[in-house]
Amino acid sequence: MNRIILIGNGFDLAHGLETSYTHFIKWFWKNQKENLPSEIQNNWIQKYDADKEKSYLLYENDFISVVNYDFNIQFENLSDESFKSMISYTNQFLKNIDNNVKIKNWVDLEELYFEQLINCKNNYNNNREAYNLYPVTQLNKEFKSIRKKLEDYLKTQNDKINDTFQKELVENIKKITQLYTILT
Repeated sequence: MNRIILIGNGFDLAHGLETSYTHFIKWFWKNQKENLPSEIQNNWIQKYDADKEKSYLLYENDFISVVNYDFNIQFENLSDESFKSMISYTNQFLKNIDNNVKIKNWVDLEELYFEQLINCKNNYNNNREAYNLYPVTQLNKEFKSIRKKLEDYLKTQNDKINDTFQKELVENIKKITQLYTILT
Protein backbone atom coordinates (compact mmCIF):
# COMPACT_ATOMS: atom_id res chain seq x y z
CA MET A 1 0.00 0.00 0.00
CA ASN A 2 1.40 3.40 -1.03
CA ARG A 3 0.98 6.30 1.34
CA ILE A 4 1.29 9.98 0.78
CA ILE A 5 2.08 12.10 3.79
CA LEU A 6 1.22 15.75 3.39
CA ILE A 7 3.09 18.15 5.59
CA GLY A 8 1.26 21.43 5.99
CA ASN A 9 2.06 25.04 6.54
CA GLY A 10 4.40 25.73 9.42
CA PHE A 11 6.42 22.52 9.23
CA ASP A 12 9.50 24.39 8.03
CA LEU A 13 9.12 27.10 10.69
CA ALA A 14 8.61 24.52 13.43
CA HIS A 15 11.98 23.05 12.49
CA GLY A 16 13.84 26.32 12.77
CA LEU A 17 13.92 27.34 9.12
CA GLU A 18 13.31 31.04 8.61
CA THR A 19 11.13 30.73 5.52
CA SER A 20 8.40 33.31 6.09
CA TYR A 21 8.16 36.35 3.83
CA THR A 22 8.93 38.54 6.85
CA HIS A 23 12.20 36.63 7.35
CA PHE A 24 12.93 37.20 3.68
CA ILE A 25 12.36 40.98 3.91
CA LYS A 26 14.61 41.26 6.98
CA TRP A 27 17.31 39.32 5.12
CA PHE A 28 16.79 41.46 2.02
CA TRP A 29 17.49 44.73 3.88
CA LYS A 30 20.41 43.25 5.79
CA ASN A 31 21.82 41.97 2.49
CA GLN A 32 21.31 45.35 0.78
CA LYS A 33 23.10 47.19 3.59
CA GLU A 34 25.98 44.71 3.78
CA ASN A 35 26.60 44.50 0.03
CA LEU A 36 25.98 48.13 -0.78
CA PRO A 37 29.38 49.60 0.17
CA SER A 38 31.32 47.58 -2.39
CA GLU A 39 28.61 48.01 -5.04
CA ILE A 40 28.40 51.73 -4.41
CA GLN A 41 32.13 52.34 -4.49
CA ASN A 42 32.27 50.90 -7.99
CA ASN A 43 29.04 52.36 -9.32
CA TRP A 44 28.52 55.87 -7.90
CA ILE A 45 27.42 58.50 -10.38
CA GLN A 46 28.31 62.04 -9.41
CA LYS A 47 25.49 64.56 -9.95
CA TYR A 48 24.78 68.17 -9.06
CA ASP A 49 21.73 69.43 -7.16
CA ALA A 50 21.06 72.99 -8.34
CA ASP A 51 18.55 73.67 -5.56
CA LYS A 52 21.03 72.75 -2.84
CA GLU A 53 24.02 73.96 -4.86
CA LYS A 54 25.82 70.76 -3.93
CA SER A 55 27.25 67.76 -5.65
CA TYR A 56 26.02 64.37 -4.59
CA LEU A 57 26.57 60.73 -5.37
CA LEU A 58 23.82 58.53 -6.74
CA TYR A 59 23.63 54.76 -6.80
CA GLU A 60 20.70 52.73 -8.19
CA ASN A 61 19.87 49.08 -8.51
CA ASP A 62 16.65 47.20 -9.32
CA PHE A 63 15.25 47.90 -5.87
CA ILE A 64 16.54 51.15 -4.41
CA SER A 65 18.41 54.32 -5.12
CA VAL A 66 20.80 55.92 -2.65
CA VAL A 67 21.48 59.64 -2.64
CA ASN A 68 24.55 60.68 -0.69
CA TYR A 69 25.73 64.23 -0.03
CA ASP A 70 28.46 63.08 2.35
CA PHE A 71 31.39 61.93 0.22
CA ASN A 72 33.19 60.50 3.29
CA ILE A 73 30.35 58.36 4.62
CA GLN A 74 31.13 55.00 6.20
CA PHE A 75 28.20 52.71 5.35
CA GLU A 76 29.43 50.03 7.72
CA ASN A 77 28.84 52.37 10.67
CA LEU A 78 25.37 53.52 9.65
CA SER A 79 22.40 52.52 11.75
CA ASP A 80 19.55 50.80 9.93
CA GLU A 81 17.46 53.96 10.38
CA SER A 82 20.13 56.21 8.88
CA PHE A 83 20.61 53.81 6.00
CA LYS A 84 16.89 53.67 5.21
CA SER A 85 16.67 57.48 5.37
CA MET A 86 19.16 57.70 2.47
CA ILE A 87 17.24 55.42 0.13
CA SER A 88 14.22 55.67 -2.08
CA TYR A 89 12.49 52.82 -3.84
CA THR A 90 13.03 52.12 -7.52
CA ASN A 91 10.80 49.05 -7.12
CA GLN A 92 7.23 50.00 -6.19
CA PHE A 93 6.32 46.40 -5.37
CA LEU A 94 9.16 46.31 -2.80
CA LYS A 95 7.80 49.52 -1.30
CA ASN A 96 4.37 47.91 -0.96
CA ILE A 97 5.91 44.82 0.66
CA ASP A 98 7.80 47.01 3.12
CA ASN A 99 4.66 48.98 3.98
CA ASN A 100 2.76 45.74 4.64
CA VAL A 101 5.51 44.47 6.93
CA LYS A 102 5.54 47.77 8.85
CA ILE A 103 1.75 47.88 9.25
CA LYS A 104 0.91 44.19 9.77
CA ASN A 105 4.32 42.81 10.79
CA TRP A 106 3.91 40.22 8.02
CA VAL A 107 3.23 40.05 4.31
CA ASP A 108 1.61 37.64 1.87
CA LEU A 109 3.39 38.23 -1.45
CA GLU A 110 0.82 36.37 -3.53
CA GLU A 111 -2.08 38.35 -2.05
CA LEU A 112 -0.19 41.63 -2.41
CA TYR A 113 0.67 40.85 -6.04
CA PHE A 114 -2.99 40.02 -6.75
CA GLU A 115 -4.12 43.31 -5.12
CA GLN A 116 -1.61 45.24 -7.22
CA LEU A 117 -2.78 43.43 -10.35
CA ILE A 118 -6.39 44.41 -9.59
CA ASN A 119 -5.25 48.02 -9.03
CA CYS A 120 -3.56 48.00 -12.44
CA LYS A 121 -6.74 46.64 -14.03
CA ASN A 122 -8.90 49.26 -12.30
CA ASN A 123 -6.51 52.04 -13.28
CA TYR A 124 -6.52 50.79 -16.85
CA ASN A 125 -10.32 50.92 -16.92
CA ASN A 126 -10.82 54.13 -14.93
CA ASN A 127 -7.64 56.19 -14.87
CA ARG A 128 -5.29 55.70 -17.82
CA GLU A 129 -2.90 58.34 -16.51
CA ALA A 130 -2.35 56.36 -13.29
CA TYR A 131 -2.09 53.14 -15.30
CA ASN A 132 0.56 54.67 -17.54
CA LEU A 133 2.62 55.47 -14.44
CA TYR A 134 2.46 51.86 -13.20
CA PRO A 135 1.35 49.36 -15.89
CA VAL A 136 1.09 45.60 -15.46
CA THR A 137 4.38 45.12 -17.32
CA GLN A 138 6.15 47.19 -14.65
CA LEU A 139 4.46 45.26 -11.83
CA ASN A 140 5.52 41.96 -13.43
CA LYS A 141 9.09 43.15 -13.90
CA GLU A 142 9.32 44.25 -10.26
CA PHE A 143 7.68 41.05 -9.02
CA LYS A 144 10.19 39.02 -11.04
CA SER A 145 13.09 40.88 -9.39
CA ILE A 146 11.64 40.22 -5.94
CA ARG A 147 11.02 36.57 -6.82
CA LYS A 148 14.69 36.19 -7.86
CA LYS A 149 15.83 37.62 -4.52
CA LEU A 150 13.40 35.33 -2.70
CA GLU A 151 14.91 32.35 -4.52
CA ASP A 152 18.39 33.51 -3.45
CA TYR A 153 17.17 33.80 0.13
CA LEU A 154 15.55 30.36 0.15
CA LYS A 155 18.84 28.88 -1.11
CA THR A 156 20.53 30.29 2.02
CA GLN A 157 17.89 28.53 4.10
CA ASN A 158 18.36 25.32 2.16
CA ASP A 159 22.08 25.52 2.96
CA LYS A 160 21.16 25.49 6.67
CA ILE A 161 19.61 22.05 6.35
CA ASN A 162 22.36 19.69 7.45
CA ASP A 163 22.62 15.96 8.06
CA THR A 164 21.25 16.33 11.57
CA PHE A 165 18.09 18.04 10.32
CA GLN A 166 17.67 15.47 7.56
CA LYS A 167 18.05 12.61 10.04
CA GLU A 168 15.56 14.27 12.39
CA LEU A 169 13.13 14.70 9.51
CA VAL A 170 13.40 11.04 8.50
CA GLU A 171 12.88 9.94 12.12
CA ASN A 172 9.81 12.19 12.47
CA ILE A 173 8.32 10.86 9.24
CA LYS A 174 8.87 7.29 10.52
CA LYS A 175 7.07 8.21 13.77
CA ILE A 176 4.19 9.77 11.85
CA THR A 177 3.94 6.68 9.65
CA GLN A 178 3.94 4.39 12.72
CA LEU A 179 1.26 6.52 14.38
CA TYR A 180 -0.80 6.46 11.21
CA THR A 181 -0.47 2.67 11.05
CA ILE A 182 -1.58 2.32 14.67
CA LEU A 183 -4.57 4.62 14.18
CA THR A 184 -5.83 2.93 11.02
